[in-house]
Amino acid sequence: MLPFLFFLCVLLSGSVYADESTLTLDPLVVTTPRISDYYTDTSDTATRTQASTLAVPFSVGVVNQALLQDSMALRLEDTAMFVSGVQQSSADSGFNTDLRIRGFTTTGSAYLDGVQDNQHFQVRDMALVERVDILKGHSSVLYGSGSPGGTVNYISKKPQAQFKHSLSYETGSYDFNRGVVDSTGPLNQDKTVLYRVIAAGQLADDFRDNITHDRATIAPSLTWNYQPGSSLDVGFEYGYQNQPYRFDNVYTQNHVVYDRSYVDPRTRSDRHYWRFSAALKQTLSDS
Repeated sequence: MLPFLFFLCVLLSGSVYADESTLTLDPLVVTTPRISDYYTDTSDTATRTQASTLAVPFSVGVVNQALLQDSMALRLEDTAMFVSGVQQSSADSGFNTDLRIRGFTTTGSAYLDGVQDNQHFQVRDMALVERVDILKGHSSVLYGSGSPGGTVNYISKKPQAQFKHSLSYETGSYDFNRGVVDSTGPLNQDKTVLYRVIAAGQLADDFRDNITHDRATIAPSLTWNYQPGSSLDVGFEYGYQNQPYRFDNVYTQNHVVYDRSYVDPRTRSDRHYWRFSAALKQTLSDS
């Protein structure tokens, strides 16, 4: 029986190979989707020079302008969900912004255009921010003493060579109302002197009584491109914020109270913030 089956298999295989012909398949075309507007492939936070985030040996998370606008981020904590290894945190009962990077808070490790930013009783308005770079790990030592978990670097909005004007208004629960005006463009014909003016105002309450999140900010800036690749940036920022000290969750009478405020209705916390900045960028050679 076995020799017969073997002989039959040989005959069938021979007939198959005898009738074999070349089969031409249709060409297969592979296309890649358009790169998402939420993806930014360059950053200067890790090396202080513009470089690809994939080429540098550092872990850098970038939250760009498209993502900030579509997510309606109002505080630094709102960006935590977009970067791995980063969680929301809280500092000084909401007076400051904070993140927890790889288990460590960023207190004292927030920068604005590479210069240490103020984190004392001041919340940076995201209307002034172009993007947020989060440098994770001990490589944050590039910026000196700070958090071992990482560093946050705000990249501010700069004047542009093309006229662009925008007006936005947001409203929501707990009497939340917010408006932002942004205007930029050239001041001369050859577009070597550029301006930008950003103004933002917000009136908002909290789900707890007697807590407000009121703020107002105005930030004019100028850029002088005195030669190709070289520029002088001058900026001014004034901010007003009123947010009374709020208690976090309170444990009393054998349960946690999270929706009640223990702030005196007469309490106010008026904070005024002024900042003046100047930055010179000079090209030394073509390379």
